[in-house]
Amino acid sequence: MSGKVAIITPSFNRAYIIEKTAESVFAQTYGNWEWIIVDDGSSDKSWELIQSFARRDSRVKAIQRSRYPKGACTCRNIAVENTDADWLVFLDSDDLL
Repeated sequence: MSGKVAIITPSFNRAYIIEKTAESVFAQTYGNWEWIIVDDGSSDKSWELIQSFARRDSRVKAIQRSRYPKGACTCRNIAVENTDADWLVFLDSDDLL
């Protein structure tokens, strides 16, 4: 496989589980990826965790939803607008890669 892969994750109040998702992303053996996480206005510690992932690895983009409507679809669309990757993978915040 060649080309850049964008892993796209919408997130809302997933502080309790998103670290497991992160570890599964960071464990990938194919290195040409970026992980775009779009926070949907979380009220827990999700945004802080997402920012910590971006500090940990420069391939992670942390974005907060800046328009309506609220929801996973809007967050996915925002992520797609913020990538130049050749391939897209949609990974929910409670899934493992």
